[in-house]
Amino acid sequence: MFMRPAMEADLQAIKKIYMEAFPLVERAPFSRIIKQWRSGELDILTFREEDNSLIGFSINASEADLVLIDYLAISPAVRGGGYGSKALELMHLYYLGKRIFLIIEHPDMEADNAEQRSKRKRFYLRNGYADSGLRINGVEGRMELLVYVGNQAAAGHADSSIVTGKEFIRMQRKSLGGLLMWLGHIHVEKPRRNK
Repeated sequence: MFMRPAMEADLQAIKKIYMEAFPLVERAPFSRIIKQWRSGELDILTFREEDNSLIGFSINASEADLVLIDYLAISPAVRGGGYGSKALELMHLYYLGKRIFLIIEHPDMEADNAEQRSKRKRFYLRNGYADSGLRINGVEGRMELLVYVGNQAAAGHADSSIVTGKEFIRMQRKSLGGLLMWLGHIHVEKPRRNK
């Protein structure tokens, strides 16, 4: 498996995986993503078999030392074969020295997809991510912000792995745009204080 930036010829295959992998409420309009990618606002990385066939992709917003993994998907035909972990490994090398983060659904045991949420969190924890303690709310529900801590230690920035709420909002706005941020009511939850 290898990774390379997306090309125009990849867009239809990426869109097919994107539409299958993410529910409507979690999807930004694909045409908007492509417009942002073409203008250099977003990175789209593809994950490929040795024969060059597409097996997955990642859509990321990057800026200075920050990278928001907005979408990561592996083709349903090969899911469960270790490709997601390998994709993350390739991205961690690609963005070496940057603070990489993402959000996942809060693992609520009452949710319809409780097992899927738990599995997703375990997957990221196994692959070098840690819970930042930040919680995000919006129309999609409650989310957790996870940060990748592996490459900060390797790059000598062990104590810079924290991503602030303001940084998350700035990067999410870069990815979604102001209108979708507003429509999604996306905000960082205020931390609870123990009395």
